[in-house]
Amino acid sequence: MDMSLGLQGAVAIDDPSWQLPTGEVSPNREPRAPESGHLSSRLGFVAPDWLDHLSDFLRRKHPLKTADAVAARCRGQISAEQVRKWLKRRSAPSGIAMLWLATCYGPELLQALYGPSPVGLPGWLDKLIAVERADRLGARLQALRAELDTEIARSRL
Repeated sequence: MDMSLGLQGAVAIDDPSWQLPTGEVSPNREPRAPESGHLSSRLGFVAPDWLDHLSDFLRRKHPLKTADAVAARCRGQISAEQVRKWLKRRSAPSGIAMLWLATCYGPELLQALYGPSPVGLPGWLDKLIAVERADRLGARLQALRAELDTEIARSRL
């Protein structure tokens, strides 16, 4: 299932706040936590071991030939060799690769990257997960109704 990523309020390329080194604060941005993750009541906490969380998530989704399955799901936009490096912790995904992963795996991937957090998930992600769950349950309900209709029609014969 693919999802569109609607980005609102994107930072302009010439806005220097996104270029600040770890720990510095822009007048219009929240402080960045040094070295591991980012803690913010608004954003939640991205786990410092997020690459482990990513590897675990991808292996759970694709227990056999994980790297090949991820490359296929991402329609070749991420190579199996790249994924193998992530799984062996030899490199981390680029920003573009993360966008492809988020597009192909949805909020479930983002939830895995946050990991257990003292402040919980950000509100926007909680809402997105709830919407996706409602969609899955709605599709399941539709399938059960169709199955029930088939059984009822068969019993009338």
